[in-house]
Amino acid sequence: MRARRSNDSRAAPPQDPASDSGRQSSGSARRWQIWAQQAAAGQRPCFASELRFTCREPDCPWRDECQHLRAEWHR
Repeated sequence: MRARRSNDSRAAPPQDPASDSGRQSSGSARRWQIWAQQAAAGQRPCFASELRFTCREPDCPWRDECQHLRAEWHR
């Protein structure tokens, strides 16, 4: 069963299952770091998530990096 999505634009970043085990790749660590920064700024943590396909934030400091295409297995 899938979890329900929150419509709150200030939602906290999702919990990283690999954070305690040290298994993060450099790309994954970067994503979690940016999500934390977005949450701290009161924004929805959306960097490199499925939300990037509907992004309407042209002034986002991470837009170019976020919109860059990457393989599914590398996310």
